[in-house]
Amino acid sequence: MSTATNVFTSDFKRTLILGLARAPLTANALTLPLIQNQDLSQTIAQNKPDLAIWQTIATHNLIKKAGYIPPNIKLRLNPPALPDQKIKCPQQVEHFLTLILNDIHPELLPEWLYLMQLNHFSVSHHFLPRLIEKGKNPKLCNAIYSVIDARGAWLIHQNPLWKSAYSTILEKNNLNDPNQQKNNLQTWNLGKIDERVHALKNMRAHDPIAALATLQLEWAKESSENRSKLITALEVNLSMNDEAFLEYTLDDSHRDVRGFVQFLLTKLPESKLVQRCKTILQTLIRSEKRLFRAPKLEITLPELNASMQRDGIDQHQEQDLGPKLSLLVRLISILPCNYWLNAWQISIQELIQLIDIHEYRKAFFTGLLMSIARELYSLSSSTEANPTTLSFYQHLLKHVVTSENLINFDRIPVTSFKLFDATTQNEILESWLSSQIPSDHIPALIILCSNAIDTCNFIQINQLSKKISPLFKQKMLNMLDAQKYYHHALYQHLRKLTLTVLNRSDIDELVNLAQNNHTESALEKCLKECQDIIIFRESMQQAFLHPIDIKT
Repeated sequence: MSTATNVFTSDFKRTLILGLARAPLTANALTLPLIQNQDLSQTIAQNKPDLAIWQTIATHNLIKKAGYIPPNIKLRLNPPALPDQKIKCPQQVEHFLTLILNDIHPELLPEWLYLMQLNHFSVSHHFLPRLIEKGKNPKLCNAIYSVIDARGAWLIHQNPLWKSAYSTILEKNNLNDPNQQKNNLQTWNLGKIDERVHALKNMRAHDPIAALATLQLEWAKESSENRSKLITALEVNLSMNDEAFLEYTLDDSHRDVRGFVQFLLTKLPESKLVQRCKTILQTLIRSEKRLFRAPKLEITLPELNASMQRDGIDQHQEQDLGPKLSLLVRLISILPCNYWLNAWQISIQELIQLIDIHEYRKAFFTGLLMSIARELYSLSSSTEANPTTLSFYQHLLKHVVTSENLINFDRIPVTSFKLFDATTQNEILESWLSSQIPSDHIPALIILCSNAIDTCNFIQINQLSKKISPLFKQKMLNMLDAQKYYHHALYQHLRKLTLTVLNRSDIDELVNLAQNNHTESALEKCLKECQDIIIFRESMQQAFLHPIDIKT
């Protein structure tokens, strides 16, 4: 000990010799020659006196072994986590989280999180790292953040990857931070390209005109790859104030830049690009009123020209449509769907009937659906959408699916299905599942329903009507009778929809039928897996209803 203590202060040596009871440890005793760091000394001093002694000796030995004396660096220690506020969930409930995190029925994690939120529970600390990691899936991010309490929120700030995954939530919590805009400007000037894009989006959210001016100053100096990323930030708070700059960038040398600029301009109904398309379509499509008869639609197919190419209206071939019909689809998709209602002074139902009797109805309906999908793009279930657009979308979704061979199911955009209320969602799904379609179309219909439900959050899914279950079960029975229509690409969609819609008795009945009918092994395996998951789910739900700790 003599060689180890010859560099310690006299006060520290005195404590070692006499003991803490007779010579209490003071702050001066921890100011050691080799530990010339006030923050580190204070950190050690915060521990119990006997622990501080051993930590001081250990730190001293580590510094000597390193072979050099480190500089006097001021450590920036993060503040400790605030105390948790919520009740920790019972052990029986956490037992199911352990299984889910170990990949036993991981598809039930959203439901587990939803039940946690309903009960206002938070998870124990030892689950936090693995659960926070799951937040890299944006669909789980908000639900996870709601159950990790103060300790979990603190942990997220310690890991840059986690901070990035939860950035949207963290920014909402820091809206009133006066340093936020200063940090954004610093990141814009010094950050990597992805960081600069993120900073520019934050700046657009706070002051879109100033952010646009900031981008314009640097635009000519940026590489083409950087421009293609930076231009995406203008989607935040997009307005007609951006149109002049967007029109200018329509001639950019980079194709990705031009493509996104064209997309942004189509989201501005008053933009020059939309007005140019409107002028073209006014000469191509007319609704002729007839005496004592329904109006008649007259459509002339378009010819591609240089102006249309500059606006991004090319002859990209649509499935089952020729070049000119594909061009018509692109033109119709750019105009707001409400344009036709206002121009011809007709209702949504009248417009659908007018289009439905024309030979080019498939192209017209495809263009309308693309137009609506663009208008509703990026809106969340909490964002107020145009009621007329939503009503138009609702009528089209029901019409194009229930009308035989009207449109390919895989061309129907359902990314905005989440914007409907629970009643409308149920109404649309019921109309789809009750439609009389050929057996070979059932797999495509199941994929369509699965994709629609996949856009919703768990709370919305939980509100699906019980009427849907027998309708879906009937479609499944049709598939059991026509096994040749089952294919492996359908597997995940079928699994998702089965778990969402069917109850225990329905799945038991289908499994028994599959076994008795010697159904194709892949379909039977899918049904049995769903049966196991539903049984697991019932046990999990019971754990929340009767949260009695499991004996260990």
